[in-house]
Amino acid sequence: MKMIKIFLNAYFKNGLLFLIIIYLITAPRAGPFVFRWNIQNLYLTCAYLMFYPLIILASPKQIVQKIKFTSVASKSYNQDIKDIPS
Repeated sequence: MKMIKIFLNAYFKNGLLFLIIIYLITAPRAGPFVFRWNIQNLYLTCAYLMFYPLIILASPKQIVQKIKFTSVASKSYNQDIKDIPS
């Protein structure tokens, strides 16, 4: 169940990016969206629908956020707490 949740979460997070890229590839310079299959669309669709899930399922550690963000305000607050004598 956990793998299915990771799988669906990854699809939803990257679905908007996929649609934007498809639009940029298929839209003419005038701007209206007219979908036409070409080599680029076929490649991106296969990559997104078939190979992306295999990568996510094969290495779930790749999607874990490894960077911890701490704001300056919270650093200052924590320092103030440490400086107060007990």
